[in-house]
Amino acid sequence: NIEDEQDIVRQLLLQPLSEMHHDSRYPTLVGRVATYDELNLLAVIGVLLLVAACINFINLNTALAVKRSKEIGIRKVLGSDRSKLIFQYLGETAMITLVACGISLGVAELMHLNLQSIIGYEIPEFTYDLSFGLFMVALFVTVSILSGLYPALIISGYRPIQALRKTQPVRSAGFSMRRGLIVFQLLIAQVLVIAVIVVVQQLDHFMTRPSGFDSEAVVQFSVPRPDEIDIDAFSDRLKRINGVEAVSLSSTGTASSNQWGATVRFTSNGEEQIENFRVKIIDEDFLETFRIPLLNGRNVKKDTNRFYLLNETALREMSVADPDEVLGQKISAWGKEGEVIGVIKDFKTVSLHSQQQPVVLWYEAKMFFLGSVKLKGDGLQETIAEIQREWQHYFPEFTFSYEFLDQKMAQFYEDERRLAKTFSLFAGLAIVIGAIGLLGLISFSINQKTKEIGVRKILGASLAQVMYLLSFDFVRLVIIAFAIAAPLSWYVMEHWLNEFATRITLNFWIFMAGLSFTLFITIMIISFKSVRAALANPVD
Repeated sequence: NIEDEQDIVRQLLLQPLSEMHHDSRYPTLVGRVATYDELNLLAVIGVLLLVAACINFINLNTALAVKRSKEIGIRKVLGSDRSKLIFQYLGETAMITLVACGISLGVAELMHLNLQSIIGYEIPEFTYDLSFGLFMVALFVTVSILSGLYPALIISGYRPIQALRKTQPVRSAGFSMRRGLIVFQLLIAQVLVIAVIVVVQQLDHFMTRPSGFDSEAVVQFSVPRPDEIDIDAFSDRLKRINGVEAVSLSSTGTASSNQWGATVRFTSNGEEQIENFRVKIIDEDFLETFRIPLLNGRNVKKDTNRFYLLNETALREMSVADPDEVLGQKISAWGKEGEVIGVIKDFKTVSLHSQQQPVVLWYEAKMFFLGSVKLKGDGLQETIAEIQREWQHYFPEFTFSYEFLDQKMAQFYEDERRLAKTFSLFAGLAIVIGAIGLLGLISFSINQKTKEIGVRKILGASLAQVMYLLSFDFVRLVIIAFAIAAPLSWYVMEHWLNEFATRITLNFWIFMAGLSFTLFITIMIISFKSVRAALANPVD
C-alpha cells in the first residue's frame, strides 16, 4: 500500500486532552461532545431567566411603591435622608434574595436527580467547596443589587409632602421602564418558544427523511471472529430460523458511527485521480436485506477477485454522468485494483448531520464484523432467542448483545432530542416568569383604573369595551417584543441550522406560531384579572 501511495501526504493532528470533550471535529469514546458554544448558550439562557425574574421584582416593587408613600413621607419628615432609605430597601431585597437562595439550593438538589434524562448523562453531586461558596455569594450580591437598586431609587425619591398626601404621581419614566422590562421578558419567552419549534421541526425532519434503505425490524449484532469460522455456514443457519426474512453480514452495516475509509484511485478524463471514499464490506445479501436498489450492473458475490460497487455520489466524485460508463472501469481501493461491476442508489452511511458521502463496496468475508437480520411476523423475542443460540454456538466465549437498527439510527439525533427538552424546559420557565410579571402589572393597572372602569360602565361601556381598554396596551407589548424576537430568533436558529447538511427552512408560520402562543398566554392572563374588574358593580 505504501509503495502505491508514495505521493499521498498524511497530516497527523494533535488535540489537547482538556479539549477532547469540547471539540466537535473529532469523536470521543463516549460518543458525545459538548462544545463551548452549547455550554455558553445554556449559561446565557440561565442568566436571561435570572434577569427576567429580577424584572418581575422590579416591576412589582415599583408598582406597589404608591402604597408605601406615607411611610416614606414620615421617614423623611423625621430626618431620614435618601441614602438611608436606599439602604433600607436594598436590605429588604437582600433578605428576600437570601431566602430565595436557600430555597433554590434545595430545589437544585431535587432537580439534580432528574437531570440525567434531559442532558443524557450523569453529572456529579454538588461539591460545597470554596469556589461554589464564592459563586453563591456573587449570585446573592448581583441579584440583590440588580433587582433592588432601581425600586429603591424610585421609592426613596418621593417628595415628603406629596408622599404624605398620597398624590405622588407615577413617573412617566418609571411607567415606560416597567413596560420596557415587560417587553424584555416577553422577548426572552418568544425567542425560546420559537427555538423550541425550530428544534422540534428539525428533529422531525431527521426522523422522517428517507435514509435510502429499509431499517424496519432489522436486528444487528457483532461477529467477533469472522475469519475463524465458516461464515457461509453461520449465515445459512441464521436464514433457516423461522421468523427470519433475510440475513446479511458486513463490516459496519448501513448507517453507522463506525466509519471505514479508503483512498480510491481512478482515471477521469485521461488523468489519474485520488479521492477519499467511505468503505462498506458487504455480502451478496446486503442489498436485498436493506432493500437498496441496484441501478446498473450486477451485485457482488463470493469471488477471489476484487469487484466493486459504487454509489451515485461516488460517480459524481469521479465526474461520471452515465452509470453505464463506469461499468468495467478499473479502480483501486486499499491498494488493490478491481473492476467496477455495479452502481447502487445513495443511502445514508452516517447521520443526516453530514453530507451524502461517496461509497465503495466489495465482498471480503474475513471483515464481516456485523450481522444484520431482518425479522418478519410476530414473536420477535423468540426469533432473537434462536439467533442468540446459533450465535453462541459459534462464539461461546463471548456475550451476545444486539440492537435494532431503527433505534440505533434514532440515537444519531439524541443531541437534538435533548436540546428540544432543554429548550422546552427553559421556555416553560420563561413563560411562567413572564406570566407572573404580566399578572402583577395588569393587577396594578386595574387598581389604577378602578374609577375609570366604573365611570365607563355607568356611561354604557360593554364588557368587551372594558376588556379592550385593559388588554390593548399589553397586547401591544407582546407585538413589540415579537418585532425584536423574530429577527433575533431567525439569526440564532439560522446559524444553528447551518451546522446540518440536511435542514429545514425557517418559514413564516414558525414565527407566527411563536407569536400566537405568546399572545394566547398573555390574553388568558389578562382575561383572568380584567373580566373580574369589568364585571364589578360600578357603584362599588
